[in-house]
Amino acid sequence: VTFILRHLWGTKFQGKLKHLSLENSAVFGLRRSGKTSILFSVLRTIVARNQFASVIDCQLLHLNRWWVALYYIANRINSEHKSHVAIDQNAYSEQAAAMQFEHDITKIRNKLGKNILIILDEIEQITFDISISEHWKKGGDYIKFWHVSRGIFQKDDSPFTYIIAGTNPKCLETPFVNGSDNPLYAQIKPEYIENFTVEQTKQMVKTLSTYMGISFEEGIFTDLKRDYGGHPFLIRQVCSYISKQLKLTGNLNVDRDLYKRAITEFNQDSGHIYFDMVIGVLQEHYPDEYTMLCMLAAEDISDFNSLAESDVTYISHLLGYGVIEKSTSGYSFKIDSLKIHLQRRNIYKRLNLTNEEKLSEMSARRNKVEVQLRKIVMQQLRSLFGEAEAKEKILAKHDAPKRRKYFHLAYKELFDPSKHEIYFDDLRDLMRRNWEKGFRNIFEEDVEKFNSRMVILNDVGRGDAHAKIIENHDMESFRGAISWLEEKVDNHLN
Repeated sequence: VTFILRHLWGTKFQGKLKHLSLENSAVFGLRRSGKTSILFSVLRTIVARNQFASVIDCQLLHLNRWWVALYYIANRINSEHKSHVAIDQNAYSEQAAAMQFEHDITKIRNKLGKNILIILDEIEQITFDISISEHWKKGGDYIKFWHVSRGIFQKDDSPFTYIIAGTNPKCLETPFVNGSDNPLYAQIKPEYIENFTVEQTKQMVKTLSTYMGISFEEGIFTDLKRDYGGHPFLIRQVCSYISKQLKLTGNLNVDRDLYKRAITEFNQDSGHIYFDMVIGVLQEHYPDEYTMLCMLAAEDISDFNSLAESDVTYISHLLGYGVIEKSTSGYSFKIDSLKIHLQRRNIYKRLNLTNEEKLSEMSARRNKVEVQLRKIVMQQLRSLFGEAEAKEKILAKHDAPKRRKYFHLAYKELFDPSKHEIYFDDLRDLMRRNWEKGFRNIFEEDVEKFNSRMVILNDVGRGDAHAKIIENHDMESFRGAISWLEEKVDNHLN
């Protein structure tokens, strides 16, 4: 894996060469795209050329104010490369830090005899609007830190160059920060880590599988590239899943049929966790682009194209991250499994449904949550009253003949609709009557608000009302109520 990442860096990103010509660089990629491994590969390459480079993790840097961050960088470089420059932390006050940093970093360069490459990893941690530390997030520390750094770099005898790396290139794309010019805007062109080709995918998988005695049919490497877009992390995860399946069977050969079964299971099982991890940067920082991806997955091409035409940066991010590609016929996913993942994630967010599709969605979601509600009501009533008293409360809705008819049933059987008449509205009534002691902690809601949502689901979302026409506003009300209920039920049961 390291070998291939190093090769990928050498052919697709020339950051190490730009340093030799005193140019800054920037590289970005989705999470788990191999960025940090590549940065350390560049570090090793620079060292092998008898140059000097230091990797600065901004996850540590953001904890400090901008003037302390400058001290941290100077002290780290000085210590790491044993330049033996006397650096006084007390000299790095808010007022004096700019001049002191320039003095110290220049002195370090003179001692080393060569310029220094400063690699700032996880740059979003010190970027305005998105840092988790308020002093960076508000933009003031960002502006001052980069005013100092850019001012030194722009001098003819600049002692350093930068590689800026992370998942989010916002610091290079935004012209103004809090009404001030952004010191980094348009100063460095961001480059994106490209995913593996079929050949690189083959190299990585064959290297790993050979150690384990596992063989893959030749065509599967092309399938892996198509299904997982050449994303090294996703490919490693699915291959790990396949190897575990092989151990269960004792088989060491992966043919096409086994591969298709395995990836279907992987995508439905743990795969969705990895997909969310990889594209989390879009959900967190680029909600419009994430919405566009969901549109493309749902084949809502018209709305997708409208957004793409409204702002060119939307498409540049999605193309840069290697999530989509453009051809003469339009845009499409480069990671097929991600498209399937988003379709599943957003299965109940599609618009412009036919009436049959509305009824189908209502029936499926209501039936599923009703099964879960029966389980919750059964558990909570038994916990509150014991089975005997809980049984009486359930049978209380019936007249005397029906109570006698069902009295012989075991407590658990009263929640089996094939043995006892228990409906969605019965569950609502049982929960409402025992709200404070038994159900408020689960649903975290006022009983009347809970009741109104349940009434909507019973009136609008009845699965047996297939002859009715569902208006769009009713569908919207149903989706709001059922989404809330599904979340509460899932949180409690899982």
